[in-house]
Amino acid sequence: DFNIIMSVGMVIIYIFILSANSLLITLFLDTVHDLRPLQSGLPLLLVALLQLLATPFCAFLVLKADTRLLCATGVLLMGLACYQGTFITADWVAADFFPMAILFAIGHPLVFLSRAMPCSCCSSGSGRICTSARQAAA
Repeated sequence: DFNIIMSVGMVIIYIFILSANSLLITLFLDTVHDLRPLQSGLPLLLVALLQLLATPFCAFLVLKADTRLLCATGVLLMGLACYQGTFITADWVAADFFPMAILFAIGHPLVFLSRAMPCSCCSSGSGRICTSARQAAA
């Protein structure tokens, strides 16, 4: 029961974090600068293209590195992007969102792919502590 509650909680937090990336730029530019979504769509298009390019690279990393480390790196990148979002002022324009959006675009596939793959050091499923991690901790 505890594992299910923790899994559902993590999914809710993950979706909440990702909603900031998809809604922040367009809603901010619409509200503050009175731009329509089509006028502020170029940054989101560039982020989507970057995410398409970053995903195969992240998939390669997932096959070669420890998935737990990659997941933590992805969450850290997304957290840094959220932290950058706390400094938004009315002076921001679409181009000012690029550093934040780039961090999201790289962090998202790292987290998503690393949680979908089994641990790289053994064949235990993701979400479980593998036997080599237990032995290293002992």
